[in-house]
Amino acid sequence: MENDDISSKNNLNPQDQLNYKNKAKNLEFVKNNSNIKIPYFKEIIFDDFENIEEILGKFSKQIIIRSNSSKEDTDETSSAGKFLSIGPIDKNDIFLIKKSWNEVLQSYEEDDNNTVIFQDYVDGAKSVDTTKSKIFLFIDLWIIFLKNLKNITNFLKYKIN
Repeated sequence: MENDDISSKNNLNPQDQLNYKNKAKNLEFVKNNSNIKIPYFKEIIFDDFENIEEILGKFSKQIIIRSNSSKEDTDETSSAGKFLSIGPIDKNDIFLIKKSWNEVLQSYEEDDNNTVIFQDYVDGAKSVDTTKSKIFLFIDLWIIFLKNLKNITNFLKYKIN
């Protein structure tokens, strides 16, 4: 899906959107507020497995199951790559998808959320632990930049007043 210029999107305040503190919400923000092409993705909860075939029908042939830990994207720390992602997985291999989903959740801390991200697999992208594809690394850096922009803006407002 082609993204439009940031100025044409809902006039959202980037700082407000980044307070969701989960990768799926941050990916959605970047997709809707930049020209970056984000491969199709969906945040998945356990109840979604009741309709898994329907959900997987919207994906390309292979998917990656990505971590969506609430401890991954926060204002205080960046833990990109700390939690497991698994792929490529054939979207028709329901057994492997369920097994991989469980493995990704087991990489989370005990008091974490229980969601993952299913995303179209990008051939050539690295999908294990700290090895990131260029697009995912760029997204992580973009999020960090926007979070710091909020702090810089607040600092400048304070100094000017």
